Amino acid sequence: MSMKKNTTKGSWEILKPALYVQLIQLALTLVWNIAGVILISRGLRALGPVASLAVAAIALVFGIVLVVSLRRWPVLYGVFSVVIGLMAIWSVVNAFTANPALWPSDFWRYAGAAVNVIGIVGFVMAVVGLVKWKKMY
Repeated sequence: MSMKKNTTKGSWEILKPALYVQLIQLALTLVWNIAGVILISRGLRALGPVASLAVAAIALVFGIVLVVSLRRWPVLYGVFSVVIGLMAIWSVVNAFTANPALWPSDFWRYAGAAVNVIGIVGFVMAVVGLVKWKKMY
């Protein structure tokens, strides 16, 4: 009779810090987009070039998918981490290469970049954690 290790429990313990960082970034993305939509509805400029309830909803769904997949399918968690990480990298690059007039001020441009740097940190933590988890199991 073979005894299989509970690999998903191990993945949860190893990847929990990365997940928390990713959830912080996704929550900030959600707030950023909702705030932008509210500002636009009041006739003001959004905080950055993107202000969308669809993007806010995607951030919420990605957060749910990360939590559920980490507990049940760590490899799927890794795939979503890569997608979120690439989107964060693109957003940081955009903050420094796009027309600065797309943001109401340099402060908001750098704040948006900082939100996405958090996402990049979470992505790196997830990749390192997944490699560590894979070596253990």
